[in-house]
This record gives sequence, structure tokens and C-alpha cells, in this order.
Amino acid sequence: MAIMRKLGLEDRKKIEKLLNDGLSCAKIAKVIGFGKNAVVVDVRHCGGKENYTAEKAQEGSDERHKKKGSSNIKKWSEQDKAKFLDMVKNGHSPLQIRKELKTGYFHLLGLYKSSGLKAPGVITIITDLEEKMYGIEEQLKLIFEMVGK
Repeated sequence: MAIMRKLGLEDRKKIEKLLNDGLSCAKIAKVIGFGKNAVVVDVRHCGGKENYTAEKAQEGSDERHKKKGSSNIKKWSEQDKAKFLDMVKNGHSPLQIRKELKTGYFHLLGLYKSSGLKAPGVITIITDLEEKMYGIEEQLKLIFEMVGK
């Protein structure tokens, strides 16, 4: 199963350079490890090959994700936070907490940190792997949006 990740600024810088070098979107996609459609759509959103800049593409992407709102981001209610703290105090495992709150480990790490608690080692290890797969900047933005900071 392929790991899904979004284009980041560094990916877009590579796209910009490779477009300037004359490569097609299909070849660029292979070089940077994304599907052809991801590159084609990103270039199209930026106004085409001639107008593409990494910064402009990233700004456009950030703006589009902002407009989507919080529909795909779990917001933690005070009730969720209280439930989380109660489960930690009662000795529930990170897996039990994650399942009960229907969230991922990276988001769970955000709850630990925002609550001033030290996260168990297993969560730190798993989230370190997720960082490498998905990009830390995107994940940190999600965490801060979720915990309302």
C-alpha cells in the first residue's frame, strides 16, 4: 500500500527546477516520487508550466486547504480533552486512548503535549516515523489547529 503524502515546499522547489530544466510532469513525478496527477494538478493550479514557482504553488495550496476549513481536521472539544486526561490518569494505554478518541498517534502526541504531559515512548517512536513519511510542518499545523492554539 502506498503512503499518501502531500506536496510540500521542498517538493515544489524540485518541481520548479525540473520544469525549468524542461522535464515533463510525468518525468518530474517519477523523480520526486509522486503520481503524475499530483504534479499536473499542482502545476495547473499555479497557472501552468510558464508561471510555476514553488512559493506561489505553496501559497495557493495553503490557501485552498484553509478554505476547506476544519471538515477534515478533528477539533478537540473540552469534553474530549477531559476524557483524554481521565483515561491517562486511569492508566489506559495509548492504543486504548487512540481508539476511544478515534484519532491517530500524531494527534494523540499533540494532546499529550498540549496537556503538559510526557508522551509514552511508543507514541514518540511512531510519530517520529510519521514525521518522516508525511512531513513535520503539515503535521504540526494540524496539531495546533486541533488543540486550538
